[in-house]
Amino acid sequence: MNISYKIASAISLALLAGSASAAIDTGFGFATETARPSSLVFSAVDDTTKQTFVLNLALATTSGVTGLNYADFAGNKPGAAGFSDALTSALAATGSLTWNLSSFGQFGSFISNIANLRWSVLGGYEFDNVALSNGDKFGVEPDFDGLYNDSYNTQWGALVTAPGVAWLNPNDQGILTINPSNVGTTGAYLAAVNSKIAAEGENPDVASLDPVNGVAFYDTKVKGWDGAFLPGVPTKNGAGDYEFIWATNPFADGKNQFTSLGKFTLGLDGTLTFSNVAAVPVPGALWLFGSALVGLLGVSRRKSGGASAA
Repeated sequence: MNISYKIASAISLALLAGSASAAIDTGFGFATETARPSSLVFSAVDDTTKQTFVLNLALATTSGVTGLNYADFAGNKPGAAGFSDALTSALAATGSLTWNLSSFGQFGSFISNIANLRWSVLGGYEFDNVALSNGDKFGVEPDFDGLYNDSYNTQWGALVTAPGVAWLNPNDQGILTINPSNVGTTGAYLAAVNSKIAAEGENPDVASLDPVNGVAFYDTKVKGWDGAFLPGVPTKNGAGDYEFIWATNPFADGKNQFTSLGKFTLGLDGTLTFSNVAAVPVPGALWLFGSALVGLLGVSRRKSGGASAA
């Protein structure tokens, strides 16, 4: 961490001590019976200093909401959104949720460069390959009948910020399944964050992590978002908003499913805000249909143009 912010960070750490969790939950561990839905983690990279800021979004929002994680956003209710009761109530009361990044001393060196930060929000919950207990919450796959018995009543999957669902490829179910595991991008990154925080003696829920051999820590661990869709994890450049998407697959053999849950917005004032929109699930088949429809429209326009010319 930059020395100039040591004192501010120490004060921030002390203030957070009463509410901070022991560590960021990684979202994997069914083989050792320790799996639980992951923390939801905001990461930001300053390409000038190569520092990586990480924040566990379980920490309090400006309206006092705490403890939010993967399970609150993904798969806890039937329907498109799947938000938990706690998240639903919070959004109903305020319309959005905001984290004041500027209130954390660890964010101090990032404040002057918000317009150029690269950032993302990631989370996940590993697929239970042992007992298939979290594969299909809503009973759409006959091969999983009677097997759903998740301790957290949450379906497996991964959460990611991206330009939109059109960026996500419905194929490669196996690659998406790997994503939240200990060897996949999301799971492995969250585990690496815990290790890096411990090595630097940082607060377990909010930290400014030093570069590794001149490379931002984030970039050494997140080279591509498994399920990968387009190469590399979509990271937003500067202030603005990014769609927040839940990716899962309840089928034994089928297309990945994507649901747009809303959007995260990084403000020039040093705030991060989540606001939900009407969430729309996008099955793999629909994704393919959309691509085909675009092609047909192109053909139709070409024919129409040719007729006019004639």
